[in-house]
Amino acid sequence: DPEQDAPSRVLLDECGALWEEVHTEAEAQREMQLRLRRELRHLQERSHRQHQESAAFMQRLSSAREALAEKIREARGENEELRRQLRYVKE
Repeated sequence: DPEQDAPSRVLLDECGALWEEVHTEAEAQREMQLRLRRELRHLQERSHRQHQESAAFMQRLSSAREALAEKIREARGENEELRRQLRYVKE
């Protein structure tokens, strides 16, 4: 009966529209999750890179500090030797 089919058709159309909304929302949420996962991965990669760069910098700094300490020791030794020689010349 066409009269009984009209309300059924309206109900089916509404169900179809709601299904489309749910499907569209689910797709939007999947896209958001993918984007957030991608951003998180980029942040983790950048953090790892920064940690590696920091460790390498600290290693270079430590090496430079050791080299400087060695040069200071050498200069101190040379200074003491020059003072000893000057004392010897004065005597």
